[in-house]
Amino acid sequence: MLRIFSARATAELERLRAEEAVHGRNALVASLSEAQSIFLSTGSWVEASRTILTAGLAQTQSQLGFVGAVMEGTKLRVLAHEGLEGPGLASEEFLEAARAVQAREGYLEFDRLDNLFGAVILSGTPMIANDAAASPSRHRLPAGHPQLHHFLGVPVLHGKKVVGLIAVANRPGGYSTAEQERLQMLAGMTGVFYDGYRRSLRETQLEEQLRQSQKMEAIGRLAGGVAHDFNNLLTVILGYARFIEESTDQDSALHRDSLSIIRSAERAAALTHQLLAFGRRQVLLPEILDANKIVHELQGMLRRLISEDVRIEQQLEMPLPCVRVDPTQLSQVVLNLAVNARDAMPQGGTILIRTEVAQSSAGTEDESVPMPPGEYVRLSVRDTGHGMDPQTLSRIFEPFFTTKPQGRGTGLGLATVYGIVKQSGGYIFASSEPGTGTEFRVYLPAIRERAVPESHPVAVEKTPSGHETVLVVEDEEALRSLMRRSLEMAGYTVLEAGNGDEALAVFREAAGPVRLLLTDVVMPGMNGRELAQKLCELTPGLAVMFMSGYTDDEVLLRGVEQASLNFLPKPFKPTELARKVREVIDRTAAGRS
Repeated sequence: MLRIFSARATAELERLRAEEAVHGRNALVASLSEAQSIFLSTGSWVEASRTILTAGLAQTQSQLGFVGAVMEGTKLRVLAHEGLEGPGLASEEFLEAARAVQAREGYLEFDRLDNLFGAVILSGTPMIANDAAASPSRHRLPAGHPQLHHFLGVPVLHGKKVVGLIAVANRPGGYSTAEQERLQMLAGMTGVFYDGYRRSLRETQLEEQLRQSQKMEAIGRLAGGVAHDFNNLLTVILGYARFIEESTDQDSALHRDSLSIIRSAERAAALTHQLLAFGRRQVLLPEILDANKIVHELQGMLRRLISEDVRIEQQLEMPLPCVRVDPTQLSQVVLNLAVNARDAMPQGGTILIRTEVAQSSAGTEDESVPMPPGEYVRLSVRDTGHGMDPQTLSRIFEPFFTTKPQGRGTGLGLATVYGIVKQSGGYIFASSEPGTGTEFRVYLPAIRERAVPESHPVAVEKTPSGHETVLVVEDEEALRSLMRRSLEMAGYTVLEAGNGDEALAVFREAAGPVRLLLTDVVMPGMNGRELAQKLCELTPGLAVMFMSGYTDDEVLLRGVEQASLNFLPKPFKPTELARKVREVIDRTAAGRS
């Protein structure tokens, strides 16, 4: 970046020096040359900007001014300013706030452009206002800012694009076209400079995003690998604990012990689920649905979770395009964000949940990360809590990072939200400042299709039974034995295999017809999807049921999603296994008839 900037700026300087004799730009060219030297020797855009500002103040005999770069969106980043401090100028409150931001960020920033500065930037043309104080409604400035009596602003252009602004004010007697021409000369020479600043900043942001993505990907892979084995163990623990519970008297100590085991295992399963969500390795079962419906359904639960001193408000745009997402996971996103907002308001406040349609156009950037062009559903959760400083905000999606006291929270809530949103093909952004609250914005691609009608399954009073033959394929021996026992208790004949090749042999040697293949998705050697394809070629119409705790193979995942109705996530209970097996066998038989 330094070499590119140096080459471009040097070429511009050589061109300007050739015109010195004609236009008398000696002092201005010298100032830009000095700014270039300062940047190349120190790498500081701020120090170089101060040199440019000093030249601008001297050329126009102004008392105060600033130079800044126009950032993406509507922000103006002030890199150098002069003349704020002094008798009768900026208020002490304004100066204290400005010093705090400058110390923390290294720059000041204007978030609004409905003032003199914005008029210059938006029009791309110079402006002289020798009676600037006469139009306060048009030229609003931050509270406590020095009063502007005379104003001169000149845009800094790179080609036809406004990349910066040089503004000076309060020249005795006001400004004329002579001062405007001098400032335009300086601005014309700094276009390359501020374009270079914007480019270098963007490169730095992209590098940081890449590092963060690589770090989270590595943690996600570790979490996925651990969770795969852990879900198998939890299924075994839950299964045998259920056997003990069902076979003992409710008043016995053994029965109570079994309930304690079940509760602990279910908590461990929830923690594993969060790890998989963060690592984007859980198996999602997406549906086409209306996000507003999810928010409505969570109203009762949110009221129970949120204390009475926190008000919950909703602004839901209707009608809203549908999205394709796992409804359970979207509910978890809303709940986690709402609970996080509640914890940020210990003294009470307001949580605003909002849905709306958002557009991302080709060639533009929404938020701070490029999003593919198209229509999105934006779900935002805003609170009026204590907010976060930039350092905390930059780490909120990291797993196990938390600002809560020890023992209150795992640090996986927002990491889980991040993983769910990214795995669902969406984007999530957050903005916050100390004392002003926090807002999270989730973008999900909009789908112009109708939501899938909700099904209402009939309640089952007891575990359904069967007499068919089921082939169970699972590489974990303890889990395989548990499933065999569960299904045999339900009346099924069970054949078992530890891998794909063994399953093919068992299938061919079976004494009678096999009605259902129950296979793990992730296995060494032949995976579950490949095994299902081979067996279905041997026996067309064979019922197939998948089970898994996670998968990190996208092609494999798509194949499982296509048969999402025939999928059982780990960990599961023996009764859930028996009911799902009966459901898949019956559905497959109905499809053949």
